[in-house]
Amino acid sequence: MRFEWLGIAEASAVDARGAVALIGLNQNIEIASVVPAMVRRTVMVYAVDDPDEDRPPGSTIHVTIGIASPSGETARQEFELVTQPKNFPELPGAIQVATEFVFRAPEHGTYRVSAVIEPSAEERLEREIEFHVVQPVGDGRPQENNESLQRS
Repeated sequence: MRFEWLGIAEASAVDARGAVALIGLNQNIEIASVVPAMVRRTVMVYAVDDPDEDRPPGSTIHVTIGIASPSGETARQEFELVTQPKNFPELPGAIQVATEFVFRAPEHGTYRVSAVIEPSAEERLEREIEFHVVQPVGDGRPQENNESLQRS
């Protein structure tokens, strides 16, 4: 199995076909004037079997997704996925997990979003990306000392 993608979005939805739609993809900055702050993000994991793999139906794949603060406080979700018979046996199997995190961000700084996929006891795939909780810059009004705004 190979880890194809780990990403974050503001939210997700499922359409009538069962396809996941990500909303506000790669929103990796949360602006918070005060911490702790409540943050909501969807994390998505996608992995595909190697072409020569033939994972039998009923196999279990363990997935762990977590978000860790700069000081180490962690929110984590775990999933046990059970493989189903393939609709297209000639194509490699795949897994997709989209899960929503609503978590307390205790501080400003860089957070680590991580995912671990364990397709078997002998195989472990890991990926990590960053998410930032930052203070707002100014109050949105032009700065008085901005040279481009000075009158002649």
